[in-house]
Amino acid sequence: MKRKFVFAGIGVAVAIIAAIVGWYHFGSEKITQSSELDLDFTYVEANSNLKENLQSKGISMSSPITLKKQEDINKYCTFLADKEKQKLVQYCTSTELKDQSSKFLGNIHMIGSSKAPQLVIVALQSDPTLSNLQEVKSIFSVVTKELICDCWDKIKPGGYATVEDMVDAIRDFHIQGKKPDSSSNTIPLASKHFQMTLSTNQQGYSWKLLIAR
Repeated sequence: MKRKFVFAGIGVAVAIIAAIVGWYHFGSEKITQSSELDLDFTYVEANSNLKENLQSKGISMSSPITLKKQEDINKYCTFLADKEKQKLVQYCTSTELKDQSSKFLGNIHMIGSSKAPQLVIVALQSDPTLSNLQEVKSIFSVVTKELICDCWDKIKPGGYATVEDMVDAIRDFHIQGKKPDSSSNTIPLASKHFQMTLSTNQQGYSWKLLIAR
């Protein structure tokens, strides 16, 4: 059973199916062309900027693996539960994140058109004690700043002063609720939307940050 982490003053939450996603505004707004979903950066720009800024936080990010053949995308890059939406994926990159001790933290996936990403998926793993919570906060903060905007401090989405505060809030909400899955509402910010989820799994906890138009 999935629980919703509800923010005051923000719209209706949308459940994330299986491992990842509802995509496309995470909602039902009609899209007439796939290009309307393109984010305002390229795969190369996004991956390069993230790698540089994460390194300053002591987090290493691998060079991206790129998939552009449909058979490869269908085999290795099937993040969307909706088959019709999955068919629109023309391009996919995936990178691996590690901490200063070379311990695996998770991945950043970008999928969309051949021109630009349309969905960014940050998928991180924590142990049962959440020992890498600071790394989770650092990664989500860097991704939000680089791929959405450097405007969180001014807007304070959901009333949270920082991304770190939001991470703490969803952690507390999830643990206190004792349900396997929790998710935030979809949150509009700087012409984009993002959503944060936290799930319990066999290894501990799975974090996801989703970014789309």
